[in-house]
Amino acid sequence: MQLNITEKYKDSFEEALNNTIPFKKNTITTMLGYSQGRISPSGNFYKKKDFSAKRIRPLLFLFFLDAIGGNWEKYLPVAVSIELLHSFSLIHDDVQDEDIERHHRPTIWKIWGVPSAIITGNVLRTLSYLNLIDSVSIKGNFLKYSLVHKSFLSICLKLINGQISDLDYEKQSFISVQEYLNMIRNKTGALIEFSVEFPAILQKIDKEQFKHFKNIGKQLGKVFQIKDDLLGIWGKNNATGKPVGRDILRKKKSYPIVLAFQMANLGNRNLLEQIYAKEKLTTQDVKSVFSILQEMDILNRSNLEIEKLLEKSSHSLLKLNFLNSHKKDLGELLEFLKKRIY
Repeated sequence: MQLNITEKYKDSFEEALNNTIPFKKNTITTMLGYSQGRISPSGNFYKKKDFSAKRIRPLLFLFFLDAIGGNWEKYLPVAVSIELLHSFSLIHDDVQDEDIERHHRPTIWKIWGVPSAIITGNVLRTLSYLNLIDSVSIKGNFLKYSLVHKSFLSICLKLINGQISDLDYEKQSFISVQEYLNMIRNKTGALIEFSVEFPAILQKIDKEQFKHFKNIGKQLGKVFQIKDDLLGIWGKNNATGKPVGRDILRKKKSYPIVLAFQMANLGNRNLLEQIYAKEKLTTQDVKSVFSILQEMDILNRSNLEIEKLLEKSSHSLLKLNFLNSHKKDLGELLEFLKKRIY
């Protein structure tokens, strides 16, 4: 399922993103260009169809800004900053998880090594902030300028804290669903929340309206990560660009696994604990976990949770002062988040 409501912004965003990373024949710009789907490892330009990144965060930002009457073209650099910060987190996440494939291509650390991948991520994080500085003027509104930069730097810290929690949870035999939700609100949710809330800050929306933006961002961040977790187990590799079942093999505490541990009967709970206590899982272990998830109907239970979160979002969405031209697009947005396959 495609998100058609963002088609309006896609080409302009891609152009702005490409202009942020000028092409030069050296290793660092090749890695930076590769991270954005622009350049191959050999330094050649990719065709557009060769890359499958969703760009959902910057496009959400542009959509919400446009929907409340903001000048989305003026703030394209902010959208680019959001995507660059997201890319930084993905590159470091791939190193952390030892993932060898993303977007149907080898990950950066797999091609150039761990040190180069860490440096590339750090450069992207720095570029994201420099881009933000250039896009939000200090003239005449120091308070707004300070709030913008404080918000963005806070997101960086939340992303890092989320990554640390994710690593810590992998070492624990059990975490609760609530602990998991707290973790993903930082790791994944923070940047989704920022993408939804930030237009309200730029447009100086009143406090009552801002509460609704904040709630929408909070719920959509959870929805996005839970859906990603489901795709990591039940999704198709040709759609997601990620190895299916990798999260189970790595003993990652994704939402379906956390839910299964919390709801399992004594027999299944003991089996899960035995499997996840192993140093490395076998193919048979992965099959056993799949079997338990199927027996407990975890996929349907997880989708029900997504529907509940979207219902909470829809209550706030209906109260936003959107332009009439954008109100009809809200349903499509929620439907995409629920049914996406990549």
